[in-house]
Amino acid sequence: MQNINIYWIDLFCGAGGTSSGIHFSDTNSFVLACVNHDANAIKSHKKNHPKTHHFTEDVRNFEVVIKIKKLVDRLRKKEPNCIINLWASLECTNFSKAKGGQSRDADSRTLAEHMFMYLDQLQPDYFYVENVREFMCWGPLCENGKPLSRTEGKDYVKWLNKVCSLGYKYDAKILNSANYGAYQSRERLFIQFSKEINPGIDRQTLPIEWPEQTHTKDKIESPLFPMKKWKAVKEILDLKDEGVSIFNRKKELSENTLKRIYAGLLKFVANGEEVFTKRYNGGKINPEQKVNSLNKPMGTICTNGTHALVKSVFIKKYYSGRPEGKVISVNGPAGTVKTVDGQAIVTASHLSTYYGNFGLHSIEAPSPTVTTKDRITKVNFIFNPAWGGNFGDIENPCCTVVARQDKAPLYLVSTQEGKMVVPVYDTDSETMVKIKEFMVLFGIIDIKMRMLKIEELKQIQGFPKDYKLVGTKTEQKKFIGNAVEVNQAKAIITSNFNSVKTFYKQLAS
Repeated sequence: MQNINIYWIDLFCGAGGTSSGIHFSDTNSFVLACVNHDANAIKSHKKNHPKTHHFTEDVRNFEVVIKIKKLVDRLRKKEPNCIINLWASLECTNFSKAKGGQSRDADSRTLAEHMFMYLDQLQPDYFYVENVREFMCWGPLCENGKPLSRTEGKDYVKWLNKVCSLGYKYDAKILNSANYGAYQSRERLFIQFSKEINPGIDRQTLPIEWPEQTHTKDKIESPLFPMKKWKAVKEILDLKDEGVSIFNRKKELSENTLKRIYAGLLKFVANGEEVFTKRYNGGKINPEQKVNSLNKPMGTICTNGTHALVKSVFIKKYYSGRPEGKVISVNGPAGTVKTVDGQAIVTASHLSTYYGNFGLHSIEAPSPTVTTKDRITKVNFIFNPAWGGNFGDIENPCCTVVARQDKAPLYLVSTQEGKMVVPVYDTDSETMVKIKEFMVLFGIIDIKMRMLKIEELKQIQGFPKDYKLVGTKTEQKKFIGNAVEVNQAKAIITSNFNSVKTFYKQLAS
């Protein structure tokens, strides 16, 4: 086999995360057909992948299986040596921990069972499944529709064995997209099934290989196994657009949102709650220590000399959990992109001097000399309201972006330092008072927040900035959050192609 062509059938294709990974893989891998029930998702997919056969259908409809079978049969007749791969990004909502204590949709959890008609009719050489890690806990539900802990994984193992009984072997791994060059830290379960090519006495199956990790949290310069540092999400954020002030808004922020913003200030502006407490109660502080501690958590690069414009952003998330644990750096990948607006960018701007022995200035003292050079530092972070709320430093990868960006959008939060102009009112909540006291202590004059833009979310998910999406903004964000991260898909598709190519080369020798 000299020229190998691999054709993919993309089930639950959405707007095209996996298909884009196939397209960008720079291999002889092509998307033959894709299926999705959402008309606008298919329209979006078609605008970017016009040569693919598109089916606006429910994957459970047997008629679509027959239609795809005709395409596959025709292709195999034309290219007898081609490889046919089936990819299924099974609906994950009713497996995900994001569902919390809510009851599960039993019908949604059985979508995997409908894959057998595709396996039977198409006889794919490979079958790939992508889902959340909780898919491995798939088991019976109680009468209230909640998982039974004592039978976790029972249905998953049963399903695996049933697929393998059709002549497949399998391997499964949890992969993090940040390890493959993504701007997002998104962990997902991937399962590879490979089919026997010589059933009978000489039982031989196609190879299963996983992509080699290319990035890591801390750069590795080893000559044997070098790895790049995780990508910082700040590279693709529009930090010039800081949003609007969190004060004097038409609709006041909830107490929970304020708690998360405050947690982000402690984590990224004050270099942690412990340090903040020490500062708050410790009396007079060395100005240089103030500056260093403010910049250090975000990995800020300060300029040599007398001044610098420093921007550090962290990401606030709305997911559940303790507020202080829900902030991430933008010096690495973002967290998972979800289908609901779940993250916000928070920016803190500090009026700091970088000459002499001065650092940040108290509002009780005169302002330092105004010079011709900028001496504003900004601390930005991303606020994600999903799952109770968390934050992220823009020096790290973004947190996971989910589909429901309409319910819990990601926000960019900014703080600006100078003379305190926000008074404390009797009607202010306990957390609002803490925020204002914090502002006085660190010389912050404003805190701004905005939702992440669609162009930013697309790039966090691995799509090109000019990737075409159809539908309302809510729909587009949903398509982004539902997508497989493109860099992750590209790595898997490339690994599959190279392993098949090597396998047949060795077989021929």
